[in-house]
Amino acid sequence: MFQHVVLLKFGRTASGLDRQHVVASIESLAVTAPGVNSLSVFTNVGDSAGNFDVIVQISTLSEADYLRYHASAEHDIVDAAITPYVDSRSAIQYVDA
Repeated sequence: MFQHVVLLKFGRTASGLDRQHVVASIESLAVTAPGVNSLSVFTNVGDSAGNFDVIVQISTLSEADYLRYHASAEHDIVDAAITPYVDSRSAIQYVDA
């Protein structure tokens, strides 16, 4: 499996509703985006300074499926919808057995 893990940090002005919108938008990719085998979204429950607020884990069957997902219109729409609320983003991709 090819894994794509994203960490997001909300901007200071992102309201509770904005944060819910971001999570719901990302979760919609599980059923709309091509190539996605599974998608999980986790939100931080702690208050430690410097922590990220959201983790997204997307599994695809191959790197080719990941690239198809990443290039999709569905990905671009969600990316544009959440960008105003996100201050920073970090990601890794890896292959597991």
